[in-house]
Amino acid sequence: MRNLFTLTLACFLLVLNLSAQNLCGSGRYVEPVFNCVDTTENIVYGQGRLNWSSQNFFCQFGALPPYNNFQDLLCDVYEPCGDAEMERPLLVVIHGGAWAGGNKRDMAPYCHQMALRGYVVVSISYRLSITSNLLCWNAELDENKFFRAFYRAMQDAKAAVRFFRANAAQWRIDPDQIFAAGHSAGAFTALGLAYLTDDAERPDATLQLDYCGNAAGEPLCADLGGIEGEGGNPGISSAIKAVIPMSGALPDLTFLDGANDPPMLLIHGTADDVVPYAEGCVLQNLRNIGLFNPCIDVYGSASILAFADSIGMDAQLLTFTGGGHNFTAAESDSIVLHSARFLCCQLDDGNCQTVNTNELADEFPIEVFPNPAATELNVRVGINDPWKIGLYDLNGRLIQEKTSSNTALNLNLTGIPSGIYVLRVWQNNNTRTFKVIRS
Repeated sequence: MRNLFTLTLACFLLVLNLSAQNLCGSGRYVEPVFNCVDTTENIVYGQGRLNWSSQNFFCQFGALPPYNNFQDLLCDVYEPCGDAEMERPLLVVIHGGAWAGGNKRDMAPYCHQMALRGYVVVSISYRLSITSNLLCWNAELDENKFFRAFYRAMQDAKAAVRFFRANAAQWRIDPDQIFAAGHSAGAFTALGLAYLTDDAERPDATLQLDYCGNAAGEPLCADLGGIEGEGGNPGISSAIKAVIPMSGALPDLTFLDGANDPPMLLIHGTADDVVPYAEGCVLQNLRNIGLFNPCIDVYGSASILAFADSIGMDAQLLTFTGGGHNFTAAESDSIVLHSARFLCCQLDDGNCQTVNTNELADEFPIEVFPNPAATELNVRVGINDPWKIGLYDLNGRLIQEKTSSNTALNLNLTGIPSGIYVLRVWQNNNTRTFKVIRS
């Protein structure tokens, strides 16, 4: 049930290869089989109601009364270039910034890498409802307002899922294959999107709070409404199939219900001083230097994993030992690889197998040459056992397949158009994937 990955620096050099059936069998959704990404910026996916979050005029972040003003909610869409597939999985990505800052471009490198693997990736903006002025945080932020900021962002994320599910044909998305990922506040938000699915679970802080005061008779902390919010496309499901929270936490573990909840891949560093790895106060880094006083207690990835495991959920944790809140380049590469592995499993309803290159280096050595190739592609293996190769196009269609009991095979590429293809090699229940260029 539970897979716990504890990575050290040496482990960062590992590359994961997947063996899956159906959708991931050609390498698409696992390897970067495309060579470019098309980005469409500032798509309006919904609207969010603006309202005050503080009685302190100089520290408030939001709209002045009246409270019926709405802001457009924008997103950037990343798609693999030249992709002919008509129903593609969607990954909704949510940036961090403590619900006070950040930008939908913050996770562009991750979005780009996942789009190269064949996903449609949507990076969303959402309502920022905590002041970005650190000098105001002690006056502005308490546990109630923290919950409210989290809740508004979650409503917007649900609106994004509804929008793309409602417009699945236009964006060539499979409405049954929608996932979410996020970092920091975006990870909190992604967890809420996945698991806060019943209005009966609404936090009390999302109701009208009289202690915020009022302006011209209007409450400054008004009732935030139901979990789906007012973002558009009412009646469309906002359910997602799985979630990848990075450096995130939950304010309440009871959002998790049981084995039927969407699977999760948690990602966290053990030395994170912004969001605790296990349980503790958020923004401990600011508390340490006196810029933030309240202790808002949350449950980090290790605590989420333990609870999820106890109720039978499919949960995994990728741990960076000694890692901080943000990620190094090596950690970021590992996150992409693990994200692809995890999502590939979900695309085939959990039916996939992970093999790392350390094991394969001794047991399954392979040479593929020349690459790029003009008329012939040669493949050699180091073990004289039966094996098979398959050449696929970027839509997962099998172009050629051969088997052998010797150590060498070749594929005749004559008549195959120039472009990028995926070569899969099977031997002794192991699988390797290679990107091949037909020149």
